[in-house]
Amino acid sequence: MGHLTQIARRSTATLAALLLSLAAQGSEESVGAHRRADIREAQAALAREAETHGGWQGWHAALKPWRARWAERLETAPDAGKGVIAGSDGFFFLRTWESYVLEPDYIHAPESTQQSAALRTLINLNTQLLARGIHFIVVPVPSRSEIYPEKFLPPPVPPVPMAPQRKQFIHALLENNVESIDLLPALIAAKSEATMSLKNDTHWTSQGAAVAARVISARLSRYDWEHIYGRPPSSMRTNNVGYSRSWSIYERLSPENQARHPSGPVVVSQVRLPDGTPYAPDPTAPLLVTGDSFLFFYAPVQADGSAHIGANLGYPVATKPMGGGQAARVARGFARMSAEKIAQYRVVVFIFVAPYLRYDNWKPAPLPRIGKELGN
Repeated sequence: MGHLTQIARRSTATLAALLLSLAAQGSEESVGAHRRADIREAQAALAREAETHGGWQGWHAALKPWRARWAERLETAPDAGKGVIAGSDGFFFLRTWESYVLEPDYIHAPESTQQSAALRTLINLNTQLLARGIHFIVVPVPSRSEIYPEKFLPPPVPPVPMAPQRKQFIHALLENNVESIDLLPALIAAKSEATMSLKNDTHWTSQGAAVAARVISARLSRYDWEHIYGRPPSSMRTNNVGYSRSWSIYERLSPENQARHPSGPVVVSQVRLPDGTPYAPDPTAPLLVTGDSFLFFYAPVQADGSAHIGANLGYPVATKPMGGGQAARVARGFARMSAEKIAQYRVVVFIFVAPYLRYDNWKPAPLPRIGKELGN
């Protein structure tokens, strides 16, 4: 009788494990279908937006006179400092950085019909991560001149968004099964509530990072994070604190402009855990949020984009910061991880400022094989 009881218990345990496995498989299939639907919906939305502006070619054609004015201003505007142009309402712009909106194409390599280095690299990395069951979400952050073209150009303002090439690049990613998010509509919609970009630095404000985090978190809501993390979410809170650091454009300004536009602390939205202690990333988390300085600009005071994503979801996330201009090295960063470390992740979100798409140093890299340690 005891032997039969043991057999029955083992059979029950096996059945329970099988049911859990089938449920997990069903859940994976469901979230995979949801991901594919999100990609199709985002692709269709961008296509509709382009169509309202006469298609991609019509959109670029409509911008021709404004791009001519933009190029003239870049060439002839007096320096407000070392390579800095004064805009309106206290905004300053880097002369070299603002040529971004004049570039026609990020999809193809220069003078070629082949895929650009950035597009090829991101498609390849997505394919490798998907093969391991990891979802990859690419978020090219719009330049501040996309959000505030009226601060750079005197009136009249452009009738259509200034950089369709960034949206075209996102559309190309989606066409190649790489999930990508366009933040520009949300950032423009939030302009009336708070300033989305710093006036004396190239980065967004903490409020801009929080807006982006809400958009990204909404996309991530399709996952059952309580099941993935294995615990209920925590209710985190935010509070406003002051934050002061070196501001890149301010340091270039002439002494006269520095005196006229003094640098000081900015108010940021800091994330705190339920017990009141400051937020901290979790290196063991199944959600990795990685990117350049746009993502981590406010990390020292827990007010960066990854902290706000964690607060929105109720779970600290894993992070992997990249230095300025290092977004192009994302694939090589993963190649340097161990296969076991990569297997930890269920979702990877990659956030970087879009002007880096023009760099030619994007390179695909093979992920390490399972069990082969290459270092973290």
